[in-house]
Amino acid sequence: EKGNAARGEAIYRNAQLQCLKCHAIGGAGGVVGPDLVSIGASAQLDYLVESLITPSSKIKEGVNSKHVLDDNGKQYTGLVVREDGQTLVLRSADDKLVTIAKANIEQIKDSTRSLMPDGAADTLTRAELVDLVRFLSELGKVGGQYTIGQKRVVRRWQSLVWTNEAHTLLNRTSHDSAATNNPALTWDSAYSTVAGDLPLDPLPTFVVHEGQVPTCFVRAELDATTAGKVRLVISTTAGNKVSLWVDGKPTLISGRGADVDLDKGRHTLSLAVGSTTPRSSLTIELQDI
Repeated sequence: EKGNAARGEAIYRNAQLQCLKCHAIGGAGGVVGPDLVSIGASAQLDYLVESLITPSSKIKEGVNSKHVLDDNGKQYTGLVVREDGQTLVLRSADDKLVTIAKANIEQIKDSTRSLMPDGAADTLTRAELVDLVRFLSELGKVGGQYTIGQKRVVRRWQSLVWTNEAHTLLNRTSHDSAATNNPALTWDSAYSTVAGDLPLDPLPTFVVHEGQVPTCFVRAELDATTAGKVRLVISTTAGNKVSLWVDGKPTLISGRGADVDLDKGRHTLSLAVGSTTPRSSLTIELQDI
């Protein structure tokens, strides 16, 4: 009753807590643990609290991890991604794929521990824990504010990491370089909120020329199941300057969006967003024409 779901979502998205690294909400987040898109509609409050405080006491059926010992004495723990006659592939707690030759496996058994570490919630104050549980309890409730809607919005992003190499490249060339796969560029995962907005404040910004507005660079993949024209509706905080590239080509933004003609297959949307406004955000919605 006292929890605040909006504050709880901010806590959930805190990089230090690492919830997003393992758990997605409607596809936005890691894939180590189960997607929490409907956890509020299916789980009781006591289950949520116990799962946060003692995660190994509440292991969801179907997500049991395996504990593997190889013939060199090295141990691995993770979820089985795939296996065949020769290899076993596990996804570890830090969302990395580990391939183990079956010929080298000495022992394999079900793990009795959750991949979620004990004490993950110990850094939270009681009020923060209450807010986090309130947010989780709202996820997926019919008609609620924290239910994934029908709009097709970008939820999985990559953000350009600030490095000397990236800064130098953009300084010597132009923003167009951020829409390429140049090896000087390093990208990190970023995810939209349940509402579909990508908060820009936590993302690295670049000021490559004196007097330039701080600019962040993000990209996302779009999978066109059929060829044809689509509209990318781009919403951002007032005053932000947005540039768009589709598959590396500069694309005109007219009004609130851009109409693009896509071939069937996967495409990359790259954007530069210049902003001096606090609490800025970006949303891209895909609409058919």
